[in-house]
Amino acid sequence: QTSMGWQFVMEGIPTIQVGHDTYDDILVRNGLISSVTNNDQFAAMMDSLGKEHKMPDQSMILKSLGIQENWEDNLYSLVK
Repeated sequence: QTSMGWQFVMEGIPTIQVGHDTYDDILVRNGLISSVTNNDQFAAMMDSLGKEHKMPDQSMILKSLGIQENWEDNLYSLVK
């Protein structure tokens, strides 16, 4: 589910986009996840996920997603 992708990335869960075509969403466009479009690419990605996965820098993830680093303070102020 595409809408959950950013949450997986934020938690450091290895995530890939799988489809007939690459959908140029914010995660793919910013290099936060890879996209595969055929069985061979999927198999290769599954083989390498545990070996090559490294958590992107948290501030880079937030910037790529357009989230301010002080989002919690902003939310608190808004709700208060």
